[in-house]
Amino acid sequence: MTHAGLRLVPLFAAVISCGAVVSSHSQPDAPALVERLHAYLERYEPRLSELVADEDFTQRTTSVTSYGVQQVTARRRLRSDVGFLRLPGGLAWLGQRSVRAVDGRPVPSVEPLEKTFSDAGAGLLARARDIAEANARFNLGHPRSLNLPTLPLDLLGRRRSAAFDVSVEGRASTNGRPTTRVLFRERAPGAIVAHDDSGFVRVDVRAWLDADGALHRADVALFAPDGHGRHDIRVDFAQKRHLGILVPVRLTESFRGRDTGSGVAIYSRFRAFRTSGRLVPPPG
Repeated sequence: MTHAGLRLVPLFAAVISCGAVVSSHSQPDAPALVERLHAYLERYEPRLSELVADEDFTQRTTSVTSYGVQQVTARRRLRSDVGFLRLPGGLAWLGQRSVRAVDGRPVPSVEPLEKTFSDAGAGLLARARDIAEANARFNLGHPRSLNLPTLPLDLLGRRRSAAFDVSVEGRASTNGRPTTRVLFRERAPGAIVAHDDSGFVRVDVRAWLDADGALHRADVALFAPDGHGRHDIRVDFAQKRHLGILVPVRLTESFRGRDTGSGVAIYSRFRAFRTSGRLVPPPG
């Protein structure tokens, strides 16, 4: 992607309240947990990539008055289709947001995302990138294309593993299930998320994993190169019985730096799409 702002840098080309943590004298082995997570994601990603969902995303920006009082400067509500595409061969996620309405006003000439993908054929990759580029402009606040539930899936995948130091932080309870909280800390200065075309942010990811390596929650913290900005994205996953898998049901973000703001996205009406084309990675 070429627009300024926060964006993932693909390997082929180159944010919150915490669950209660229970101390334990015998922590799980970090390498074993990470391997279970990678194996889970490799089974999970093809199934999630078949789905499209509705997204209801409320965003706002804030400022502090001369009296030290925080006030809301703008509000926005986006109603969108969201897709969870993944390039084959363990390459990048291409999370898609196709905005249908902004503050209740329909966006002209928008068709359902599953129809767009089904009709794209062999041009699906290019079409997916066009959609992501065009719809990033609807975000309130600084430009960004990564406030999607696919962000932690990309960061926690096997292809990124060499970029992080991993430590086990403790036992936790997530949605009533026993989980283990694991910290993935990117080695400075960072090389995954670009910041306004002028450097890289450093990334921390906290993942809540069950005994099978399934991801129930992920908190991503992105730290600006100058040390004065931070962007946090949290994604919560829940089981959908009719799908038979965990799916993202809520995304919460907050950011401060050039702009200050926050947002909450809710995901519902998950449905499958089929494409007649084949999604292939770019050459090189």
